[in-house]
Amino acid sequence: MITAAIIIIFALSFIVIYKLADMMARPMFIDGLTGTYNHKFFQETLTGEINRAAKTGKPLSMLMMDLDRETITVLTGKL
Repeated sequence: MITAAIIIIFALSFIVIYKLADMMARPMFIDGLTGTYNHKFFQETLTGEINRAAKTGKPLSMLMMDLDRETITVLTGKL
């Protein structure tokens, strides 16, 4: 009986530790309000892609869009 209790406590402790580790790692790149990737994620991903393009000698393209309910705003203007 003691062995079963120890196994259950160990399993529950593992689950709690796993969830806490996930919760601590996630907010670094996820906006807490919207749940979407934030500016830090964009900057680190962009830096990695620029370095990869420089290393491989392949071109890098980027398209930035601002999506709203009624319009799509692209860097060159509104559509």
